[in-house]
Parts: sequence; structure tokens; C-alpha cells
Amino acid sequence: MTTGHLSSRFGALLILVPTLALATFFGAIAYSLKASLLDDAIDHHNVHLLQRSLAIANEQAAIIDELSAPAVACSAEDLALMREKVFQSKYVGDIARISDGAIQCSAVWGEWGEPYVLPAERTPMHQDIFVWRKLANPVHPALIADVAANDRVAVFNGPNAFVDVEDHTGHLWGRTYSRDGSVIQEFGASPSPEADTSIFGKITSAFLIVRSGSTCLSPGQPDICVASTALVDARVMVLAIGLVGGLVGVACGVALFLSWRGANGLRVSLAKAIRREKIQVRYQPLCALETGEMVGAEALARWTHDEVGPIPPDTFIPWVESMGLRRAFTQYIIRNAIDGVKDRLTGARPFYLSVNVFPADLEDESFLDFLVACVKERGVAPKRIVVEVTESAKFSSASPAELISRFRVAGFNVFLDDFGVGYSNLGNVLQWDVSGIKLDRIFIQSIGDAPNTNPVLDQVIEMAKQLNVELVVEGLETRRQVDYIRERAPHAIGQGWFFGRPASADELGKVAHARRNGLLS
Repeated sequence: MTTGHLSSRFGALLILVPTLALATFFGAIAYSLKASLLDDAIDHHNVHLLQRSLAIANEQAAIIDELSAPAVACSAEDLALMREKVFQSKYVGDIARISDGAIQCSAVWGEWGEPYVLPAERTPMHQDIFVWRKLANPVHPALIADVAANDRVAVFNGPNAFVDVEDHTGHLWGRTYSRDGSVIQEFGASPSPEADTSIFGKITSAFLIVRSGSTCLSPGQPDICVASTALVDARVMVLAIGLVGGLVGVACGVALFLSWRGANGLRVSLAKAIRREKIQVRYQPLCALETGEMVGAEALARWTHDEVGPIPPDTFIPWVESMGLRRAFTQYIIRNAIDGVKDRLTGARPFYLSVNVFPADLEDESFLDFLVACVKERGVAPKRIVVEVTESAKFSSASPAELISRFRVAGFNVFLDDFGVGYSNLGNVLQWDVSGIKLDRIFIQSIGDAPNTNPVLDQVIEMAKQLNVELVVEGLETRRQVDYIRERAPHAIGQGWFFGRPASADELGKVAHARRNGLLS
């Protein structure tokens, strides 16, 4: 698989995974919200049913209690009183008088031609009141209603007692029942998903939500319980909210992709830049503090991306090693760096080139052979080349001193770079037998903050003298810093913006000459 294909596939995954994940997450939230709303609807429906059932039962019980007093059954006064109660009631359709165990008359139908004995099958409701479910009216059998009665009065429910409850039965089924399970009233048909074994049917059924709930009146109240079951199709809400989540996921995925491409896309470009030799070499002057003469230069790798612009070395140098480009990169930089200042390296005036290498370069058995062949082909003396290795470098070899010794024997100088930010151990200088140390800029930054001296810096300079190693001081930017170091270590080499910023080989002499004049003036 090529890097381009890998990048494209991985980039697509960076967009696809957040999109699917957030779409699913938002869809699950929508499903849960729909289920929660359905639970609330069931609770509300049950409360509504229970309150209506209790209101009907209380109204029936009150009428039965009031009309159970001794009276002349079915007299004009009795019928008028029952009609008045029907007119005043909210849920009653008719009131009948029971005498000698049978219904004799009612407020709506007057005196019945034949007395009617209520069926024996009945359900206790409250105290001595019983309920008959869905009883056909003896006078007009097409009228069916529930009847509550004692041994003197019967009350028929009105046809509109639960009309507003029935209006909710489009997706909600409810019933009232007694604690023994006997059904009092039922509204609609119990909802249940239609059986569909097709793939579309199975997918659709996954979005159908069914919820049930029940509750009863407290003991001591009429024996009434209610239950509700509801079914809703959550597809629209899940798809709508899931779509929002998908859009959020796309936005996150695009952001991740752009971030990933910013790094990995640049990595691919870096490999191409090395292969096409588009990494540039810049030189920063190394000047003797005593005379101001430029005695060398450090080769620095610089990369300018065609679209992004300059990429900091601290960013792309670690990629070189992690991508396995170390050997090609190091050899390319060294060849071009030597070629750029070849005339200076082979001239009579003292001049050396300092190059940074990876610890793995020193451990690479072929690197020393390459370096020897490189300088030999160009007629450059090995002593004119300084190999810099950072103090904090981590070697796989158990003895870095042996590696460094090979380069010293071959005639190359080895400097310990960034001294003071790693282990800060002068023992490394002795054990590794390096030619010199480059004092990190962290020591220089404090010059000028204190009115007199910097004891730590002074001590390091003195120890370098005692160890008889070359001292290069990095980070010199001001005249005061240069004077401070020159006073204490006149034979040291200075490097920093005071002597010149990194420049091309053609500009190197101009930069160093201008700064030398400024130093001596």
C-alpha cells in the first residue's frame, strides 16, 4: 500500500468515524428523549383516567346516597327529583328506582312497562354499591353503559363520561379495572407493532417504542385502578436528531482531518523534499570573541513548504527520524553543507564546518565511512569538520565514548551540543573525550539581569578552561553579553544573532564581516 493510499483512507476514517459515532449518539439521545416523553404521556394519561374514574364514582355514590332515603318509588315527585339530578350531574345518563329488587322506572324513560332485575354478575365498587359493566339498557338495548347501584337506586353512566379520554386513543390505549382484575372500562385497542419479517420491517420495528404503566386509588377509596399502554414511531425524531449529530460529527471529523493532514500531509511532503533535494542549508557564523574573525559556521537545515511556508526545524527534524529518513537526510545535509563552503574549508584561513547529527548516526557503522569518503572526495581535511551531538542524546550503545573515539581517531572533532539543558554533567565531557562543548543559550539569557556576575556561568567557563576543551557560546545577541563572555573566556567562539542570523553561503561572508567591524569598533 502506498503512503498516498494510506493517507487517503486514514483521512476518510477520521471523518467517517466521528460522523457515525455522533450520529448514533445523538440518535440514541433522541430515542431516549422520545421514550421519556412517552413515559410522561402514560403517567399523564393514567392520572387523567384515575381522576375521571374517581369523579364518576364519587358522583354516582353521592346520587345513590341522596336518593336512597325513603320515598314513594316512581311517584311524580320521585321522577321529578331524579330528572333534576340527571340535569345537574356531569357524567350521569339516567337514574333509575329499584323497588322489590327490580328497576321500576327511570328519570329518562319514566315508568318501565316491565320491571328489570339487574344481572347477578356484578363487581363491588364501594361499601354497599356494586357495578355492572357494559349493561344494555332494557328499554333501549342499543344504549350500553356502566351501572352503579345499591338495593334502591341505579345510576347509568352518560355516553360522554369518557369522551375526552377516548379522543386520546390514536396511539394510547387505556383501561380502568378493579384490583381483582375485572375490567371496568376500556379505551381503544392495545397497540402492538405489526409483524413484518422484511429487512425494512425489522429496521422500522427497531424505532417503535412501547411503554406501559398502571396505578390504583388508595385503600378506602373506590376500588379503581387504571392502566395505559402507548406506542410511538421514533423514526422521524431519531433521524432528525441523528442528522444533526452527523453534521456535528462531519464538522469534528473535518477538523480532525485538517489537523491530521497538517501533520501527516507535511510528513509526506518532507519525504518528497528530501528526495528532490529541496531542504535548504543555511549557515550561522561562528566567530572568535578575541578578534571577531569568522572561524567557522554551523550548518542548519531549513525547509519552506510550497503552501504552508517555513516549517520550524523543531517540528520537522523529529519527523525525519520517526519516518526512517535519518540516513538520507543526514548525508544530504552534510554533502550540501560542505559543498556550499568548500572554498573556505579548503582555504588557508582557519575555518571549520559544524554539523548536527542524530545519535543513531554515530551508531550507524556506515556513517563514518560516508563522512570520510565525503571529505576526501572534496579535498577537505577531517579536522575542518565538527560533528555535534546533543548532551541529552540517548544512545543504544552501552559506551558512547567508543563511538566518539572512532570519529576522533579519523580526524574529526566532536562537540557536545546544548550543554546545560541535558544531564548537565561535566563527567560526560571527560568520559566521552569530546573536542569541545557548546554552552546552551539558557546561561546567556541571564546576563544583564544581575548587576555584577553570573556565578554559575563563570564556574562553567572556568571548568571548561581546566578541562582544556574548546568552548562555543550560543545565543549571543547583545554587545553586553559578548563583552561579558569575552572578558572571562577570550579564546571562546561566539554564535548568535549578534554575529549574524543564518544565511546562505553567498551571504555568509557579508554578515560575518559586518558584525566583525561592529565588534571591533
